[in-house]
Amino acid sequence: MSNFLAIPTVTAAIQRLLSSRVSVDVPGAEVWTDSPDGRQGVTDPGVNVFLFSLVPNAAMRNADVATRSSDGRVRQRPTTALDLDYLLSFHGAEDDLQPQRLLGSTVRTLHATPTITREAVEAIRLSAGASPPTHHYLLHTNLDEQMDLVRLSPLPLHVDELSKLWSVFFQVPYRLSVAYRASVVLVEEDLDLEPATPVLARGLAVVPMRRPTVERIESLDAGPVVATSTIRVLGHRLRGDETSVEVAGTEVAPTLVTPRELHVPLGALAAGTLRAGGVALQIVHRVLVGVPPTPHAGERSSVAAFTVHPRVVDAEADVTGGSGTIELTVDSVVGASQRLAMVLLDPATLQRRHVFAGPERTGDVTETTFAVTGVGAGEHVVELQVDGAPSVLDTDDDGNVTGPKVTTA
Repeated sequence: MSNFLAIPTVTAAIQRLLSSRVSVDVPGAEVWTDSPDGRQGVTDPGVNVFLFSLVPNAAMRNADVATRSSDGRVRQRPTTALDLDYLLSFHGAEDDLQPQRLLGSTVRTLHATPTITREAVEAIRLSAGASPPTHHYLLHTNLDEQMDLVRLSPLPLHVDELSKLWSVFFQVPYRLSVAYRASVVLVEEDLDLEPATPVLARGLAVVPMRRPTVERIESLDAGPVVATSTIRVLGHRLRGDETSVEVAGTEVAPTLVTPRELHVPLGALAAGTLRAGGVALQIVHRVLVGVPPTPHAGERSSVAAFTVHPRVVDAEADVTGGSGTIELTVDSVVGASQRLAMVLLDPATLQRRHVFAGPERTGDVTETTFAVTGVGAGEHVVELQVDGAPSVLDTDDDGNVTGPKVTTA
């Protein structure tokens, strides 16, 4: 950063830069740093550099925050980021077009050399310490120590804006002029900082970006996925330093972890966590960093989905004369907003006999009662559908459906 001498150093740097060029292009021309009203009546050729405005830098005005701790100790030196606006006016014989020649020389020079280099600031310090000195008060400037170089750019001012600017100088006639902005100038307060906590140990961890990818999710026993199934997750880059699987918002530790396959026991989830229907799954990697190794957040896969099929664990019917109720109990939670349907199937052919919509619910349930009408007497196989996912039917060793069943009178 730079001290309070940064502002006059920028002015001196512009003067020094232009002096080396305009005197060659227009013999006898000089560069001044006076107020425009201090050059009335001057007919000698030259350029006047006048700082007319100072504004906070818009990009960095909020960067200087929390410079002190809660107990008043200095954590970082207060720094002001500024933009300096300069008015460059041109003097000389109008009939010899000296002001216009000086304007062309100035614009060309500032466009070709738009920065105040560190070498330029060093040259100002050397001149301040020379004999005789030039700007001796700039001997201790340190503008060259700020992180960014100060850049010069044209400041577009329309004729009305220039006229308003010149009107503030009492009875000073307008001179051919242009405006330039010097940005950004960082002015820092020279305070002693509170010593930082010493570094006791150094550590560097380089971790490749290896985001896991899920390609397929299926049941380990090749049947439909139910609440007690162990699922097989297939994909790429599935194994990390620490690997877990987030199922329905809850992390589960897989029982098998390889780069291409994970086994996840759904039965390890707490009761009431898993719902029937569509379920979201995501692979979570954590990176071990430090001594001793400590888990840190790593990569996550995109969200994948699989279907959990409900299983009817109990079915009771109270139906006489074709009307009544059938109460079903399932092994997984059914949400209040999920769509329910009960299908009564023919035990011999498994053809649909009746379909009934589920009742409205105010919360999550595992038991629900369906009102039925027009059901003939006899035995029926019951299938429950949750968001379109059909329940798993019970079968014997030969594959014949054995339940769940209800009998109506």
